[in-house]
Amino acid sequence: MRTEPVMAAHERGGFDLSATETPAYLGRAVAALAEDEQVMRWSGQTLAVGALAREYGFTDVDGTQPEVFRVAA
Repeated sequence: MRTEPVMAAHERGGFDLSATETPAYLGRAVAALAEDEQVMRWSGQTLAVGALAREYGFTDVDGTQPEVFRVAA
């Protein structure tokens, strides 16, 4: 997530931000769910913003759809 602390750290020691997303991306996911008349189909599930972006067709502020975040095992 490209929060202020992450961006400040990036400015100090540049690292790859291509897999990160802005807080607005999450907000767009919430808005898409709020507008979905069939939102209950998601009930009881853990949802990933990247997957919802592909389902609902929204993008982050820079026009990208970052991949679904996964923790390496």
